[in-house]
Amino acid sequence: MNLVNFGSYSPPAPTSYELEFIDMDSADTGRGEDGYLISERVRADAAKLYLEFTNITVEDTKTIRSATSPNEVSVKYFDGTMEHAIMKRSNRKLKLKHLDADGTAYFNMSFNMTEF
Repeated sequence: MNLVNFGSYSPPAPTSYELEFIDMDSADTGRGEDGYLISERVRADAAKLYLEFTNITVEDTKTIRSATSPNEVSVKYFDGTMEHAIMKRSNRKLKLKHLDADGTAYFNMSFNMTEF
């Protein structure tokens, strides 16, 4: 079972998969002069997905980067059932894990996707 898909692309299984639901407040949210919080929620429970892929090939990193490069990405993610959302990705981080004697490289890649 795939935990996540980017459009029609199914990446390798992530080694870390974390899902958070965030609330979004208007710019008018903050503390008043009396110190009490003034909250103007404009949206509740937007999905934010944290992903890490470990020991993946250069080809996998390029394919994941390509699949998540559009400003809006159609994402299917697992939340007990498969859900669908249009998301935007954060910066992607690559960490070189291993370099074989023949020049084959393996990376860890991490980033998050946030629902529009």
